[in-house]
Order: sequence, then structure tokens, then C-alpha cells
Amino acid sequence: KKSRRWHLVQLCDFVLDWFGPYHSSKPFPQDVKNILVIRLDHTGDLICTLPALPVLKERFPAAKITVLTGIEGQAILKENPFVDNLIIFRSNWFSRRNSFNPVELFSVLAKLRKIKFDVGYDFRGDLRNILLMVLAGVPFRIGYGIAGGAGLLNEVGEYDEALHQVELNMKLLTGEVPDRQNLKPQIYLNSDEQEEARQILAQGGIQKADKLIAIHPEAGYSSKEWAEENGYEVYLQKKRG
Repeated sequence: KKSRRWHLVQLCDFVLDWFGPYHSSKPFPQDVKNILVIRLDHTGDLICTLPALPVLKERFPAAKITVLTGIEGQAILKENPFVDNLIIFRSNWFSRRNSFNPVELFSVLAKLRKIKFDVGYDFRGDLRNILLMVLAGVPFRIGYGIAGGAGLLNEVGEYDEALHQVELNMKLLTGEVPDRQNLKPQIYLNSDEQEEARQILAQGGIQKADKLIAIHPEAGYSSKEWAEENGYEVYLQKKRG
């Protein structure tokens, strides 16, 4: 929030907020045929969105769901039965592999505009994602807008920092805090991927009947990592109790 980029976002919002009443007055589309979901950020953020996809499909069973994601998201979503179409934006502004490519941006925009979406969801709340929906011609846009662009949204979700990211994603769809029992993310694998996973586990001495728990304490940014002292504290609490 102290960066120049944040000050630029605030300046944009000062202008865009004038359009907020106009966008918020538009009614939700009666006939939803195509839905855009934007999840361009990182793998963990995408996985936190997975429980929302079946809910979205249940709410709009006749609609086709297109997910705009990065190259990492392709492997996670390619077998997902609730996703009808994937559009990959390799060099987007969140990519850690590739620098932003404006040529690819125009290519992605052309693909999005061709589909003619009725509704778009930005689960991150980012000005760039929201502007992308505007440029793609998405008429009804839903998101949080916490990092700018709320004035361009037709429906702005109420962001609660106390909620987990999975809960926030579901809340954006339903308007309510969901039951945590229904928030398990599911990654779908084809038969070849399942067999490859069995072979890798078997090489490590893990049998089919074994229960496997994976812990990934590291992250792309140190601010997201679970501190070592936290893990030690959990260990001491279990030892005492």
C-alpha cells in the first residue's frame, strides 16, 4: 500500500468510482449462457477457487463456464468436469515465469470477446482483472474490488479479512459464509496421471491403503510462509496435551 502502484490504483478509483452507481443499478442477466471466471494468480489461489466451481455450475446448469488462468492452472483444471473451456494467459501480470506480453493480451481479449459472456467473476479483487472484463465486453461483472476497480463492478462483494480465501470465494457466489464441511477442493486426474502417481508413491514405500498427508509450508513470498516458530509451538502444544 506504500508503493507507487498503489497510489496509481487509488487515483484510478477516484475516477472510476463516479461510474459505480451506474454499474450497480444494472439488473442481473435473466438468461445466463456464458460465464467467465478469472483466476490468473498463483496455484494456491486457484485451488482455493475449486470448491466454487461446482456451486457455480449448479446455480447455472445450462451455462458454459470458461476459466481464464495462467499456465500453471492448465494442469489443475484440464480434467475438471465443471469447466467447459480454458483460456490460458501465459504472460499475465501475475506470472512468475514470463514477463507481461501485450501482444498475448490482445490475443486473449480476442478470444474472450468472441465468446460473448453474460457474467464475469473476479475472485481476486484486482483492478487489472476487472479492466480485462470490461475490455472483453462482459456486461455484468462481479468481484471484491479490494485492489481497485470496484467502480467498474456491477456487484461488489463484502470482503471479510477474517475469512479464509476459500470461504471468500464461495461467499462471492452465494452472499453467505458457507459451511466449512463443503469446502474441500477437488483436483481431477485422468487414468494415466493416477497411475503415474501410484508409481511415484510406491517408489517411496507408500502403499494404496496408507493415509498420506502433505504439508507445504513454503510460498512464493516470505510474507505467505508459515513461520518456523509457529510449527514448533504446535509441536509443544501436542506434546503437552
